[in-house]
Amino acid sequence: MLTRVPDDMAYVVERLGRYHRTLASGTHFVTPLFERVAFRHSLLAKRGELADTGISYDNLPVRITSTFRWRIVDPRKASYDVADLTEYITGVVRSRQREWLGRHAWKDIRETTRQLEADVARAAGEDAARAGVEIEEVSVGRVERA
Repeated sequence: MLTRVPDDMAYVVERLGRYHRTLASGTHFVTPLFERVAFRHSLLAKRGELADTGISYDNLPVRITSTFRWRIVDPRKASYDVADLTEYITGVVRSRQREWLGRHAWKDIRETTRQLEADVARAAGEDAARAGVEIEEVSVGRVERA
């Protein structure tokens, strides 16, 4: 059976229930009964928003609002390494933000939001790469005391 994969998409094919190959855009042959398209992934960048509260180094509650952009770079890992990819990426960014807040005093947090963005993007990117995802950008919209 011929399968057409649209541009900016990737299909993960299983043969007899196990990973077999990843199809890039174009027309491909998938053997009926033995193979099936198990996952369909968009390779376009996706946006996520996060409003969270953390505790600073000097024990003050801090409310942070941020957005992040991510995209799938390895469809095989994205399909099999985590159960819910969007929730995983949001959790990684959330935990890295909280970790960064916990290492800095309130005064430093207000003055170094660009450093916060860079550090969170780097640290979250390392974790996300294990799931076949690239964090393209983290942008902090607002930081305030809660």
